[in-house]
Amino acid sequence: MSKHKIKIIFIFILSLAGVTLYGNYEVFRGHIFAETNENITRSEAENSLIEASGATNVEKKEEQPTNQEIGTELDTGWEIGTAADYFEKKGNKISWEKGAWWYTYDKRSWVFRDSIEATLIVNGNFLSGTSENTNGGFLWANTSESIYLVNHEKSMLKRSFPYKTYNIEIIQQLLEDGSVEISYQVTNNNLEAQKIGISQYVDIGDNSPIRVLNDFKGLNVSNVKSLAMIPDPETMPNWAASSYGSSLMNFTPYSSNTADGLGWESGKRYRNILAVLTPPVKLKENQPMDLSDSGAAMKNPGITVLPKETAVFKQRLKYGKFIPSALTVNQKSGDLYTSESFEITGTVSAVSSSNYRLYAELDDAWKTLVPLKDFKDIPLQEVQSYKASIEGGKISAGNHTVSIVAIDEYGARSDVQKIDFLIREVSGTPIVQKVKLGEELTQDLTKLFKDVKGTGTKLKQLAPFDSTKIGFQWVDATLIDDNLKEEIVKVPVTIYDSQSTIFNDSDNLMLNVKNAKLTIAEINTAIERNSLDQLILEKSDANAWQMEDGKETNLSITTQNSKPQLGRYEATIRATKKGTAKFVEKKISVIVTKEPLESGWELGASTDFVEKNGNKINWNKGNWWYTYNGSPWVYTTPTMSTIEATLIINGSFLPGTSEERTKGFLWGNQVESLYTRNTSTNTLKRSFIYQTYQIDLIQQLLEDGTAEVTYQVTNNNPEAQRIGVSQFVDLVDASPPVVSVLKDFKGFHMLHYVQPVVVMPDPETMPNWVVSAQSTLKNFQQYNSQTVDGVGWESKKHYWNGSKPLNPPLELQEGQAVNNLGDLGMAMKNPGVTVLPGEATTFKQRIKFGGMVAPEITLDQKIESLYKNESIDITGTISDINNKSYRLYLEMDNKNKSMIPLLDYADVPFNEVQNYQAKIEGKLFSAGKHIVSIVGIDEYGSRSVAKPIELTINELSGEPKIQKVKQGEAISNDLKNLFKVVKGTNVTLKSPLSIDSSVIGFQWVEATLIDNQQKEVTEKIPVNVYNSESTVFDDVTNSALDAKNTSFDLVDVRQSDQEGTLDELVYKKVAPKAWNIADGTELPIELIANEIKPILGSYVATFKATREDSSTNIQKNSDIVVGGVLKFKEVPENLDYKSAKINQKIQYIERKQPNWNMSLENTIGSNWSLFASVTPFENQSKDKLNSSLVYKNEKMEEVAINDTSQKIATGNETYSTIQWAESAGMLLKVNPDAKIGRYQGEINWVLSDAP
Repeated sequence: MSKHKIKIIFIFILSLAGVTLYGNYEVFRGHIFAETNENITRSEAENSLIEASGATNVEKKEEQPTNQEIGTELDTGWEIGTAADYFEKKGNKISWEKGAWWYTYDKRSWVFRDSIEATLIVNGNFLSGTSENTNGGFLWANTSESIYLVNHEKSMLKRSFPYKTYNIEIIQQLLEDGSVEISYQVTNNNLEAQKIGISQYVDIGDNSPIRVLNDFKGLNVSNVKSLAMIPDPETMPNWAASSYGSSLMNFTPYSSNTADGLGWESGKRYRNILAVLTPPVKLKENQPMDLSDSGAAMKNPGITVLPKETAVFKQRLKYGKFIPSALTVNQKSGDLYTSESFEITGTVSAVSSSNYRLYAELDDAWKTLVPLKDFKDIPLQEVQSYKASIEGGKISAGNHTVSIVAIDEYGARSDVQKIDFLIREVSGTPIVQKVKLGEELTQDLTKLFKDVKGTGTKLKQLAPFDSTKIGFQWVDATLIDDNLKEEIVKVPVTIYDSQSTIFNDSDNLMLNVKNAKLTIAEINTAIERNSLDQLILEKSDANAWQMEDGKETNLSITTQNSKPQLGRYEATIRATKKGTAKFVEKKISVIVTKEPLESGWELGASTDFVEKNGNKINWNKGNWWYTYNGSPWVYTTPTMSTIEATLIINGSFLPGTSEERTKGFLWGNQVESLYTRNTSTNTLKRSFIYQTYQIDLIQQLLEDGTAEVTYQVTNNNPEAQRIGVSQFVDLVDASPPVVSVLKDFKGFHMLHYVQPVVVMPDPETMPNWVVSAQSTLKNFQQYNSQTVDGVGWESKKHYWNGSKPLNPPLELQEGQAVNNLGDLGMAMKNPGVTVLPGEATTFKQRIKFGGMVAPEITLDQKIESLYKNESIDITGTISDINNKSYRLYLEMDNKNKSMIPLLDYADVPFNEVQNYQAKIEGKLFSAGKHIVSIVGIDEYGSRSVAKPIELTINELSGEPKIQKVKQGEAISNDLKNLFKVVKGTNVTLKSPLSIDSSVIGFQWVEATLIDNQQKEVTEKIPVNVYNSESTVFDDVTNSALDAKNTSFDLVDVRQSDQEGTLDELVYKKVAPKAWNIADGTELPIELIANEIKPILGSYVATFKATREDSSTNIQKNSDIVVGGVLKFKEVPENLDYKSAKINQKIQYIERKQPNWNMSLENTIGSNWSLFASVTPFENQSKDKLNSSLVYKNEKMEEVAINDTSQKIATGNETYSTIQWAESAGMLLKVNPDAKIGRYQGEINWVLSDAP
């Protein structure tokens, strides 16, 4: 086999995109110049461009500082300048004013005199000795050490100078539209990183009203000349305006009066001069505010700057005559509802700004501006066609004139374009709604809304909502007017639980909180973590909200007294409206348990009860209690109720406890009990500590009024224990007492003087139970062994009559009354199951008292006839009004009124009629006439009215006899011989019987009987074929054993003896058979004695067959003969030789049959010898042949065969074949003088075991 290896080559392609590799690097200020001799000068063309732009430069000094003098190389485009440098464009000019940057329009400054200053903020504070007063900061500082630079290409001026431990660069750039961009660059020359910021103050030289620019990016002042002041939002994030002076300095106008305070960029104004505004006033874009003699401040509270690194702080100003945008609007009037929008179209363009916004200016008292559309980075003078929507909801109902206006980024307003509107409204102010769990929301418009607006407005519909969960929901209400205009209004709805929800209606607050359920372990952990209040809030499912909008409130606990001990405590939960002192509070219970309360469980009390259709469960001094219409099923006096349950620990009652009332746990530890309930499952529970155990008494009232009672026992010991329970009850019975067993022996039914009572111990957890005289039931007296492990009626037997044992026990039957028991009581128990430490086990029972209605049945048949081996179908109906499980019975007419189950029904809906078909077997009856009944009995033992049916039972049968038939003979056809009893009229065999009697053993023979009505029945007859010599019978045990006599060859016996298998040899040869002569079941056989030896002779072997069901046996001896033979097994009668011509030589004539042979048998196991002799050969004339018979062996040695025996072969094989080669063996030696003719002679063969 050759293998081919295939190489799979994976080609990996590594693609690197956009990868930047960083190495070690240093940052240098200025430029690193390469070696060059070229002079860098401004071309004439560049000069002409500067002149054409209207920017001029003052005359330069003849001597300029060198690069060495300024300490670094200049950046591209920059050159040495002077304090007299300036740039001017379209009336705007930038220059230096005593070192400060200076910006004017038509030679007029926007700053009042020199009232502008900028101050460093370092680590949150102004530098010592600095302020925002003129000359108190760095704007006017250190002009003597300043270096002035100019960039003609970009219309930029720069002043650099050292300032304390910093280097400052003031940069101003005159932009294309005449605005200026101011940058403060501060380099940290300290040895450590610092948080560096800037604050700038200015007294604006204009008393006009101030407006906030679009998106609160700055301010606008408009009078003869307009001013726009725009701090950079990244590097100058905070700004504010106010009256000039102290109201703007020292962070006064900001929210927190600190370096970190917020300003007007937040959309709020925090101060009116020095007075704090509470709450802050919301600012509106582009709305005038009269601040009198106003000023402005801006700041950056600081960013971290490493040593030798630089921070930048920017602002933009636009001062001068603003050219507003050009605006057109195509619409002049509109008609819409407040929920609709109105589309307007037109054009807008600007010659001095690339960024502007379209507004709708309302005609209200505040001239409210509503943004409609933004235009960003639009080329100057490029006309924009627009489409915008005006929302009707922004305008009140009625007739209005709305102005459309465009305002650019500097605050310049276009001429307004007016549109007349008629605004219609369909609305209402929603009223806070409270809806109880599971209920519907009102459809009354007047209860849902106040101030309903619109013509003929009414409620069309409410959207579906879920009222199954406590909480807040917005519910859509659809209003409709006379014009069929629909509006959806959201109504705030609170779904509440009357038991757990409390309201503060005046403040629109609600609090929903339940009793908290905690474990001891949870409380201990919470106390350690100082979080007990939080734990109580979580476990109480406390939630609260404002009912007008669903917003959450603050939850807290004002008081609580919880402890890490089993019990009930109190806590007061408070919900407080955020930002106010308004609250609502509720007192709850805190339930402390060992384990968490399971889902559905809540705190209860000893007064809890559940009642349904006359049945009631409640607590009776701590014990579970079950009644019907106020009557108990337990014998009760004014001072006591005779029921008790006792723990069985490791096979015995706990010391000092018994089944006597108050001696067990049912009535124990009421003071320290925890009562809980589960209303969804109609269940009550009492939990308490009992010695070293926790016990939970649980009672549940089921749908049909049955009480299910559970004892749950938790092992609080450090070791595993075998825990069981025994319960005793003195029953309230009828007189005389009547009790019967339920189906499947699952409990009992008892007549009570009010209504029947049924008790059903759980077969898994309360496996043993018994009913008897109440005085004889305690201490396990009525169980079979009178011990904790004894069995009771669940075993279908009644063992005691009072104190006397019943021998044998009374067999109990379903549905049959047990009489003469005396004053009834009952006991049930579980002898115990192994419970590990900390684990629990349960013991259950069910009791049904009163309200029981028997099933109703019908029966279609009245009279029927059948044979015993037949069955008939009966039909009818069965139903039950208050039970889902029942059984259909056949009630016999015998003395015991035996009940035969026919059909079972389970989980059938109440009162649902079931059509039934059931079989009645004829074999249940004796021959003759019977009147029996069909009865329905439910799981509680309630019996229907019996429906009678008359049955005539005919019989045709025979009781077969065991037949013995001698091997080879025929079976009898005589009925008297075939059957012990034949029942029926004129019964005969339908046909003769025949069998195969050639084989010894068992067989079934079918005999068909026929009566005078031609009814047939087939009976199977057991037939045993036997040999009189080899078969023996034991008629007492119905056993047969066949073991024949036999013989063995000595050689086989010798071999088996050597191999140690003589028993196997004998067993196999004898082949014994044994069987049950009644049914043919094979019986095991043993060879129990074997006398055989490897010596010729007669012996005996003994066989035994045993019946395993009775241990009886049958034996038989077999005679065994050990012998053997030494014989010719097969010798041909003739030995013919070929014809030959006589010649002058001696000839050896070969046999005519070359394969001629003879076979020998030697079963005596000895050596043998083969001899041969011959009579003379003669022809018909009695002439003798002058020749001889010779024998040639394998060596071709010749032996003459004559009338004296000659040995020609030896051996010891059991079976041998004598055969020679064609030229060997017996040959005819013919001399030349032989006469022609046909000769014959006779060979005598002798086989001998002699030497």
